Amino acid sequence: MPPPPPAFAAAGPGFARRADANAPDPDLGVIETNDEASGAKACCASRGYFDDPFVKHFARRVPKHPPLINRGYHARVATVRAVLDAFLDATFDADRAENHLGATAPATSRPTSGARIAKARGKKRQIVSLGAGFDTSYFRLRARERVDDHERHLMFVEIDHPSVMRTKAAIVNATAATRAACVGGEGVRRLVPPSSSVVDAFDDGGGYAMRGCDLRDTNSLDAALDSVVGLDPTAPTLFLAECCLAYLEAEQAEATLGWAARWGGASSRSGDADDTNQSPTTHALRAYFAYDPTLTADTSADAFGAQMVLNLKARGCPLLGAESVLGVGAHASRARRNGWTRAGAA
Repeated sequence: MPPPPPAFAAAGPGFARRADANAPDPDLGVIETNDEASGAKACCASRGYFDDPFVKHFARRVPKHPPLINRGYHARVATVRAVLDAFLDATFDADRAENHLGATAPATSRPTSGARIAKARGKKRQIVSLGAGFDTSYFRLRARERVDDHERHLMFVEIDHPSVMRTKAAIVNATAATRAACVGGEGVRRLVPPSSSVVDAFDDGGGYAMRGCDLRDTNSLDAALDSVVGLDPTAPTLFLAECCLAYLEAEQAEATLGWAARWGGASSRSGDADDTNQSPTTHALRAYFAYDPTLTADTSADAFGAQMVLNLKARGCPLLGAESVLGVGAHASRARRNGWTRAGAA
């Protein structure tokens, strides 16, 4: 049986409140897909599908997957990297404003060929990775000099189950390559949890923050971002959800999409000139990129999808909201329904 489209996962509402500490975590099946993802990506890297010198440090084991699985992971990694790089390379009108964080600056965007965030003063970018797991994007960006050490143009925030964040922080600090990639070269330090909603908090004192909380609780998400010093709702922000929403109940996924659009009291904006619902003081250039397994609109003709759903359910990590969003068009409609002025899916 091939592995599921791996993820990291949503923290359960009872992860910090179970009366019996020895009781199995109901979210364990989804959490464990993080290990599968790291192992599969390490397999791809070892066979030359893409370059990632960091992923091997996070993989508990490196399986030997057939080319079909490796190609699938290559597509996933290449897509996410392309989106992150395009976001960092783009030039927005806000970058040219006298105060580059000014909320009144127009929020249209025009990509600039060859632009590099490390070389362009006045650019501030924020990436919030929901269900980040053992993703190595931050270290890749640092290693490729896409982040300026001194001006800290990029703030990279990872949010996931507290146990995942604790384990990841330990690996980062125990590994010379990841420790050196952090701002200051000393890894991440543990902070006092800013609220009861945020169970674990780590950062490197510069551009990297890790927060452990419940992804299905928007109050917890607010508390997590509120605790990150320097994060600004008016700065260009990309929310990244790699294999995340599909593991949430339909209403929880919608709540997460809506929360990201409204985060910080600012409305999302995609450059529509006729968007009359935007207040001049709440313009925020932000995007939400989701990479998820999905079912086709005609489920009767989707034998692969049906088998995927059964396999994941049997392994304790069901696609809870899959049947409520059938076909790629439904994903775009759901995003628009939850506050995103422009949405598309492929």
